[in-house]
Amino acid sequence: MLAYARNVDSTESNLSIVLLCAGLIIAAAALGLIPILLSRSRRHVQSDAVLGLGILWALLAAGVTAHACMQQMKWSDERSLRIESGYYDPQDQSDSPRLPWEIWSALAVGYGGLILWPLYGRRKDVTDDSHHG
Repeated sequence: MLAYARNVDSTESNLSIVLLCAGLIIAAAALGLIPILLSRSRRHVQSDAVLGLGILWALLAAGVTAHACMQQMKWSDERSLRIESGYYDPQDQSDSPRLPWEIWSALAVGYGGLILWPLYGRRKDVTDDSHHG
């Protein structure tokens, strides 16, 4: 019976996962902030809705992308281990994880809508502002 031993994750690989996820969160937050700032600066009527959807978009984008990256990293480690052990054909990609292109496409379309909504939406009138009395 043949078997192979799995290497214990090193601190270096754990650190790279943490840094990757932190970078993805920062990038998604920065992108999500753009439509929020647009709606606030243009005094959009539904700027609170843009705020909520911008935060939701950023969370989804960061979560989906982080999950896909972690799956790819795990698969890469597993594939390397299989190749080194001699039990695996490097040409066989049948069990590799799929990237979530459909979800990323939907997020891209949603982001386009989030950018366009404050640009072409109605602005608050000065009389509509509840702070004036």
